[in-house]
Amino acid sequence: MKIIQHADCFEVRSERGLIVERFPFDDKSRRRAISRRMTRKQAFQAAKTFAGKSYTVETAKPWI
Repeated sequence: MKIIQHADCFEVRSERGLIVERFPFDDKSRRRAISRRMTRKQAFQAAKTFAGKSYTVETAKPWI
């Protein structure tokens, strides 16, 4: 499994590259209270738990 960090979420992808689950987060506390999203730390922890014991972490490459 791969955990890929985007600007607003963590994606967990399978070995074949399919998106299995997304964990959105918000760093701004006011918006987070309204949208009920997790903090970055909580979203990463949820992604790690979902991915299991063997995973790699990558940062998404920006679209140019």
